[in-house]
Amino acid sequence: MLNEVQEVESGYVRSERVTFPSSEGSLLVAYLDSGPEEFWNGRLVLLAPKYGETKKNNLRLSYFLAANGFKVLRFDHTNHIGESEGNMDQFTLPGAVSDILDSLNYVENHFEPEESVLIANSLSARCAYRAAALDPRISRLVCVVGVVNLQRTIQSIYQKDIIGTFLQGEHWGVIDILGFDIDSANFITRLAEENMHDLKGTLLDAEKISQPVLHLFAAKDAWVDRSEVQRVVSKTNGSIVEIEGAYHEIGENPDAAKTTMELVTRFCQEGLAEESKALRVPDKKCVIAQNRKERNQLRQMYTLKETEHQFWDGYLGKFGTIEQASVYGDYFEKIRMLLGTIRERDVILDAGCGNGFLGLALLRAIDAAQLAKSDFPSCFTYFGIDLTPGGLRKAYVRQTELKIQMMRERFSSISDATFAYQRLDFDRLSSAPDSDVSVRLPFADESVDKICSSLVVSYLKNPVLCVREMRRVLKVGGTIVLSSMKPDCDLTVLFHEFISHEADEGKLAEEAQQLLGAAGRIKIKEQCGLYGFYSEQELISMVEEAGFTAFDTLRSLGNQANVIRVTK
Repeated sequence: MLNEVQEVESGYVRSERVTFPSSEGSLLVAYLDSGPEEFWNGRLVLLAPKYGETKKNNLRLSYFLAANGFKVLRFDHTNHIGESEGNMDQFTLPGAVSDILDSLNYVENHFEPEESVLIANSLSARCAYRAAALDPRISRLVCVVGVVNLQRTIQSIYQKDIIGTFLQGEHWGVIDILGFDIDSANFITRLAEENMHDLKGTLLDAEKISQPVLHLFAAKDAWVDRSEVQRVVSKTNGSIVEIEGAYHEIGENPDAAKTTMELVTRFCQEGLAEESKALRVPDKKCVIAQNRKERNQLRQMYTLKETEHQFWDGYLGKFGTIEQASVYGDYFEKIRMLLGTIRERDVILDAGCGNGFLGLALLRAIDAAQLAKSDFPSCFTYFGIDLTPGGLRKAYVRQTELKIQMMRERFSSISDATFAYQRLDFDRLSSAPDSDVSVRLPFADESVDKICSSLVVSYLKNPVLCVREMRRVLKVGGTIVLSSMKPDCDLTVLFHEFISHEADEGKLAEEAQQLLGAAGRIKIKEQCGLYGFYSEQELISMVEEAGFTAFDTLRSLGNQANVIRVTK
């Protein structure tokens, strides 16, 4: 059992690692977050993890609640990612319900709270409705962007009724469900047996709930239907509050996240003397320190099933249709504009070119300029570098095909525009020119005019070294455009843009499932600290450490990516 004391503005928050058995005999692992014992208001909050996430993702809300007088138990589900026992492929919603009730038994036996409050997010909210219907010891229920009709949500995401198709007799083995390999027979069969797969089952559970309910609905949620939420909440002693400007991932919007924490805390305080007092905010440094500790624990547990180039080769190989979504076209056009006017004989480095989208954007700019009879340099060099041979191969094929098409359709003369490619592992870059274990960018000092590095720094072990090496090869007056997914980004926003694009329905459903699976693995690696999604200030600190002083920042990619432009 781990015991730590951490200071907050009004006292301290203690994070205590606890373990206890589930009713099935597996070990549940949790953190109990609490302030001074004399500040405890008598209520204990259970924080159920979101599907595909761990107790670490509930840290900020937990510390906020603890700073305001609650004891909070945030746990990892069994048969799920995190520290609790079991394998993810055996995860089921009824099993998650049992975990909630086992956690409730633990806190009721060990702390004898006056009330026990349950808070759940997204898919875990469906489990929370069932738990509250089964056990009146849950005095209050909070559902944050709660899924109330899993069958409909899955169908909205994959553009295919996976649950309905299975129940009609078309069976599979292990399939990807929202980014994780799951035993489909076990998962869907248990759902149907327990009547947890559709809206009807949720309505039946809601009718049994007499406790106060708060359901927070995200105004921009693409996966949950508000009318269905209203039907469910109308069966309870509850209310719906819409969070303006929020997508399904509430945390991606700082204002929405702050509003959510305040609303949840006030709801949990109802009937207590504290509900009339100002809310206390935990010390940010303490939250960061605990987050770092738990991230390191996850990193030690995480098992790599593939190398980085194998992962990205597979990811890029499934990335064709999604690039046609307007959000991606707008993003790369913005990057091209940020790089500035291309002049004759410019050298352009696409550092982490992937499938060559920037090179395609340059070719289309040439074509558009020739159609408009306006000037565009015909003599420049595009150099694409990437870790993956598959990505480089696809970049070469696509760009070559477009060049041939342009020459055939409009007799465009682009023979002086050179396109070259090279494979390189950016994690091996070093500023030490004589190192025998590291490599350098294949350019002389101050030989490149423009550099684009789209989202690459997020996946590097030491991004500052890479940015320093870019600075070495950049000419004085040259420009670099870097980007990173932002912290707490909502990848489902980009995914929704993808499935909104008109495409072959069968191919769409297949690519949707594959891409969401890859996005799930990216998110896990980010949670474990293997990847880093950087804020605007973190990007600024990164380029300053690399030696730059002139920069400006903006948001793009559906507002999910931070972009920084630097000049030398």
